[in-house]
Amino acid sequence: MRILIIGSNGLLGSDLVEEWTGDHLIPATSRDADIRELEQVRQLVTREHPDWIILAAGYTDVDGSEQHQDLAFAVNRDGARNVSIVARELGAKLCYLSTDYVFDGAANRPYEPEDPIHPLNIYGASKAAGEKAVQEEAGHWLIARTSWLLELLAPVSLKKFCGPRIPSHN
Repeated sequence: MRILIIGSNGLLGSDLVEEWTGDHLIPATSRDADIRELEQVRQLVTREHPDWIILAAGYTDVDGSEQHQDLAFAVNRDGARNVSIVARELGAKLCYLSTDYVFDGAANRPYEPEDPIHPLNIYGASKAAGEKAVQEEAGHWLIARTSWLLELLAPVSLKKFCGPRIPSHN
């Protein structure tokens, strides 16, 4: 099976490329196509002709999304819409990697896929808008919501999320 991973140089995309076996993987970054540009996405997907597209690309700076709302929505909503349109046009299935930030965190149990979403910040709202675009535009789709992605070998990432309680390995 031919699998196009858009966002293959990001935290999750790079792990997918490194760990995935048994299929023909096609890594793609923003150098191959800016997902905000429909024609660039169309050219990439037409050239690679995948069975599946994994959309791991996104604007993931939660705090930065508050200051750069237009950019967060351009990438996370409009980019998802563009990839969805092209996937449907060319008959590819789409897996959109979203986030648990689409929820408000008020549930006292694990969230279910059909639970109503209620994002509390711009990042969550932009990813929720991306989910909606996928559902409306892609022919065959899957949405996977992730939570707390950290690089195990990068203590800097741990310090950013956990603060000074994490000792440095230097």
